[in-house]
Amino acid sequence: MKRSLILTLAATVALAAPLAAQAQNASATVTVNGEVTKACVIGQPASVSLALGDLTGPDGRISAEKASATPSQSTTIATAWCNAPSTMSIDGSPLSLTAPPAYASPAGFSRLISYKAEVIGWTGALFDEPLVGDSAKTLAAPSAYAATGDGLKLDISSLKTLNTAGSAAAAAIVEAGSYSGTVVISVATQ
Repeated sequence: MKRSLILTLAATVALAAPLAAQAQNASATVTVNGEVTKACVIGQPASVSLALGDLTGPDGRISAEKASATPSQSTTIATAWCNAPSTMSIDGSPLSLTAPPAYASPAGFSRLISYKAEVIGWTGALFDEPLVGDSAKTLAAPSAYAATGDGLKLDISSLKTLNTAGSAAAAAIVEAGSYSGTVVISVATQ
């Protein structure tokens, strides 16, 4: 009996050893990697053409309404973001007479009109008052940024006449015809 008890105990210990080894914890680690490229996105404006209507008053000069700081026209850009530090820029061109007559612009008249184009909704307000040959205005965002709420808003205000050289020409009479200019808003990572 002693011998069978020893054999039974030996068999129990032999069976328990593999079970004890299986009961220990084990683990493996897998690293998952990915990358995100720096990017900026700016959507399309709600209105791609802003009609300012008649620019002049009864005296042929820029009307007081159009010359005021109250926006004459606005549009929104719902989507604008950068996932890294970035720079927003605005670059406007003066409104110019689209079909100028063959004769030179007479003294006291204007075929060029500047305005204030202001972008609101980025890290701060950014504006350009376009003159002939000027450069874009910029605003840096020191971190990732996305326009919130309604997105970006572009306001056009404060119209004023320019002379043929593109400098301010207060009180010039605006020559008749259609006028056109552009405003380019862009965002780029740094």
